[in-house]
Amino acid sequence: MNIPEDILDIMLDTLSGAAGEEEHRRLREWLDASGSHRAGWQELCALWYSGSVGAGEAPGKAWEYILARHARGVRRRWILRGSVVASVALLLATFLLPRDVAERSPDLSSWLGKRVPGRVELVLADGSRVALDRPAERWEESVRVANDSAGVRYLASDEAETGERSPALHTLIVPRGGEYRATLSDGTVVELNSGTTLRFPARFGGETREAWLSGEAYFRVNGGGKPFTVHANRVTVTVTGTGFNVAAYPDDRATGVALATGSVEVRVGDRVERLSPGYRVEVDNETLETRVEKVDVAAIAAWKDGVLRFDDIPLEELMRRLERWYDVPFDFRGERLERSLFSGGFRRYEPLERVLHVLGEVNDAVFRVENDTIVISNK
Repeated sequence: MNIPEDILDIMLDTLSGAAGEEEHRRLREWLDASGSHRAGWQELCALWYSGSVGAGEAPGKAWEYILARHARGVRRRWILRGSVVASVALLLATFLLPRDVAERSPDLSSWLGKRVPGRVELVLADGSRVALDRPAERWEESVRVANDSAGVRYLASDEAETGERSPALHTLIVPRGGEYRATLSDGTVVELNSGTTLRFPARFGGETREAWLSGEAYFRVNGGGKPFTVHANRVTVTVTGTGFNVAAYPDDRATGVALATGSVEVRVGDRVERLSPGYRVEVDNETLETRVEKVDVAAIAAWKDGVLRFDDIPLEELMRRLERWYDVPFDFRGERLERSLFSGGFRRYEPLERVLHVLGEVNDAVFRVENDTIVISNK
C-alpha cells in the first residue's frame, strides 16, 4: 500500500526509538482509521525486525527502499551474544526459507491442517457466551456493544448510569492461536495476545476503573482523572493514562509490566514500584521478588504488530510462546534442547512447519507428531 511520507517517517522514528509523544499520537490516529493501515504497519514492522540483525541489512527491494528513505533511523537493535551464527541463521532462514517446506513434512502439515482454531468469545454478566466471529450489536446496561473486524467496542450512551451500583462484569476470552482488540467504555484500548482472558465492567462507574487480566495485553489507557487498575496474577498496576504491556500467563515463572509512555505504579503485596518509560518490572510469581530493568518496550510489545521477538531465551520458553500463538502442544525429549538459547524473531502468521524446520536446522532437533503432540528430540 502507499503510505504517506510523513506517516512513514513517523513509523520509522517509532521503530528506531526516536518518536515523541505527538508522533505516537498521530500514528495511532492513522492506524485506527483503517484496517489496511494497520496491515501496512505490521508489514513494515516485520521488515524492520527481520533486517535489524548484524549490519542492519535484509534482502529485498522493500528494505533497500526503507534504508534509502530513512537511513538516520537504522540502528543495530539486536545485540547478539552467545550463539551468533545460530541466531542470525534462525532469523534470516525464517524469512528466506522456501515455501515448499510443508512438502518435506507431510505428516506435520497434514496434522496441522486438521486442527480447528478456537473462537474469541464474550461471556456476559448472566453467563451467556457470545462468539465474536461475525459483526453484531447488542445493548448491555445502556452500553452499545459492537464487534466487527476491528474488534469489540463498548460505546456508552448519554443515558448510561453512573451511580455507585456495581456494574455488570464481562469476560473476553481469546483462545490460543488468536488475538483480539477491545475498546472499553471509557475509550481505553486493549490489545489481547493469544490465550488471554480479560474481565472488565460493561461500563465504568464510581471513582475507579478496574480490569482483571490472565495472559498478555497491551493497554492504551484513556485519561480522565480516575485511576485505571489492572489486576494480574498477584500484581496490581495502577495508572491514569498511559501505554504499557502486561505479561501475566499463569504458567510463566514471572509476571512482567513494561512501560512505553506515561507512568505506572506496580503494587506487589506491601511494596510499590513506580516505573518510568522504557523500564520493566518482573515479579516472581512464587516468591514475589521484584526486579526492575531498562528494556526495549517496542521489542516486548512487538507481538501486537504481528511480530514475535526473543533475545537469548531458552528453547523451552520459546516453545511455550509458540504453543500459545499456534495452539499446539509440545513435549521435549531432551533436557539439553530445553536449555538452548535463541535470539531472533519471525512474523505472526508464518506457517508453523517453516518455523519448526528452521529451529530444527540450527539446533539439530527433530519435530514429529505423537498422540496429538509435537515431540522435540535430538537428531
